[in-house]
Amino acid sequence: MNSFTQLYLNNGTVNIPGLGLVTPQQIQSLQQAIQSLQNQFNAIAFPVYDTGIVAISGNPVEQLSNITFNKVMPNTNYLVSITPIVASGTSSIQYHWSWGVVDGSKNTTGMSVFVFSNANTVNVTSFQWYVVSYPS
Repeated sequence: MNSFTQLYLNNGTVNIPGLGLVTPQQIQSLQQAIQSLQNQFNAIAFPVYDTGIVAISGNPVEQLSNITFNKVMPNTNYLVSITPIVASGTSSIQYHWSWGVVDGSKNTTGMSVFVFSNANTVNVTSFQWYVVSYPS
């Protein structure tokens, strides 16, 4: 224990054997390498995404939905996905479901979507939308 205290904890300071062999230039080189890695990490374009659910009604469904995002997208080149949601307890359903983003409606704060389904879709109660954008 006494040798540990003398070797590593001399006078209340931490002694690291061999640390005195590191030159100021080597320390500066390490700092520059760390800063370079930090800059590369900061430059990564993390995706921005948002999602929500819109109720639908009618049979057949022909509905225009104006969607407002909870987050502002960085541009209008975002990807859009829409999934129909059926009522609980639905075991099978035969339906024709389609949707589309209304031309010219995409902006950084929202979009308009038109959904359509035929008369066999009484169990489709809503749809979930999802957008994802990669900042340029």
